[in-house]
Amino acid sequence: MQLISILSLLSSLMCSLTVLGSSASSYVKFPVQKLADIINICTQDVSTVFKRNEVLNTTVINGIGVYVVKMEIGTPPQTLYLQLDTGSSDMIVNNADIAYCKSMSDGSDYASTDNYELTATFNGLPSTTISSEAYNTLCSYWGTFDASNSSTFENNATFFNNTYGDGTYYAGTYGTDVVSFENITLNDFTFGVSNDTIGNPSGILGISLPIAEFTDGIEYALALNRTPFIYDNFPMELKNQGKINKIAYSLFLNGPDAHFGSILFGAVDKSKYTGQLYTLPMLQAFNTLGSNPGMIITAQSVAILDSESGNKTVSDIQFPVMLDSGTTFSYLPTEIAEAIGKSFDGEYSSDDQGYIFDCSKVNDTLLSVDFGGFNISANISNFVTSAKDRCVLNVKQSESTYMLGDAFLVDAYVVYDLENYEISIAQASFNNQEEDIEVISDTVPGATPAPGYFSTWVYKPGSPIGTGDFINVSWTSYSEFSQYKSLLATAAQSDDASSFSSSGGSSESTTKKQNAGYKYRSSFSFSLLSFISYFLL
Repeated sequence: MQLISILSLLSSLMCSLTVLGSSASSYVKFPVQKLADIINICTQDVSTVFKRNEVLNTTVINGIGVYVVKMEIGTPPQTLYLQLDTGSSDMIVNNADIAYCKSMSDGSDYASTDNYELTATFNGLPSTTISSEAYNTLCSYWGTFDASNSSTFENNATFFNNTYGDGTYYAGTYGTDVVSFENITLNDFTFGVSNDTIGNPSGILGISLPIAEFTDGIEYALALNRTPFIYDNFPMELKNQGKINKIAYSLFLNGPDAHFGSILFGAVDKSKYTGQLYTLPMLQAFNTLGSNPGMIITAQSVAILDSESGNKTVSDIQFPVMLDSGTTFSYLPTEIAEAIGKSFDGEYSSDDQGYIFDCSKVNDTLLSVDFGGFNISANISNFVTSAKDRCVLNVKQSESTYMLGDAFLVDAYVVYDLENYEISIAQASFNNQEEDIEVISDTVPGATPAPGYFSTWVYKPGSPIGTGDFINVSWTSYSEFSQYKSLLATAAQSDDASSFSSSGGSSESTTKKQNAGYKYRSSFSFSLLSFISYFLL
């Protein structure tokens, strides 16, 4: 029945998608279908009607941390369903001759009988075991790409390989071809064709910054003193080919219980949030690669809110964090995760990799994150899985990369501006109001710099994520901050960042416990001359 549900739902997508946009659209809209599980798929109707004639209506399926969009590739077009991922940057499709899917068919690589079972783990979720027959059907139904059957495909022979956090692996070469979804067509679009895949029968459509592209291995390329192959990915090509005005998109997951959400490329929908939409700068995360920041912002503190005890700050540690819709759970500094778990009188379980506690303690409790003068709150029940009367808090401990995943983002409205390297956030609104969509042409409409915009973490050049230093600085004006951003390219080339000169002086804390494992320089009035001295002395 579960497999039938998958086939039924995907079949409905092929038949019911409606295009109400035009090729001159100034923004592109992907309605998001939410699913309880990639295997246990709901069978509700996925057709949706939109009134605005400039909206592209392409239905997207959303599993736990997984979005799937129908794409057509090549000449003649071949239909594939790809996972839409805000945490990666490449479009990757599985080769029609890939051994992974062929072994699904004959079972040769996985078992000696036709009745073997495979265990799949998606985005860190508990494993789901399904039959070889089901996986073989999934592999063929998501679709694979046969480059030899496309007259417009060109292979550029550039190698890529990558392993995701859930163990999914892709390796192959890049090429270009025609990519279309409904009435939108992208010509000469670059994507990867995987010849070696483990753990995922579908491909991926990554929409993050190009700095996160797999290419031929950025670190490997740099080690060989050659320029990595970095290309214009999906969001960039939407602008390059006139589909949107700005390389930006807004994400609305519509709460944990809703069946539909949306992703808007090139626009913001003011009806989908309440209160002020605040903007924060992305952190400079890949300094050795140039001037572009990564999709990371500053979290100032974390609190637990409930009707009985009110606001209880569990940690005032400042830390860099990703807002990643491709991740289900949240990964926070160990001390913060421990503090949250203990606030529910929980006991840590290494088997569950989370804190176990009495479910009655959940109630209407909220997890609130201060991003610098404003808070976004998510219901703690979003982070909880239960068995009988016991609950597991899925806020994971991490010593390196920190992420707030879907469990947090379902209660937030997030705009990712990939050109200005900014992220805007507001509390999501679930009032089902009439759409109020505005195209993003320059800055995000309705957004304003957060109170803490000018006091944010800056990543020091020369060290990878999780091992380097962050400094905390305060600018005296927006123009001064803009000058700082323009200097990052030069600063990134300096390996001598051991000293910092400030007209006001500063004190450095080297207490790892207080600063999530990073060195922290307390906030001070920032001088541009001092900043230049810091990187050039």
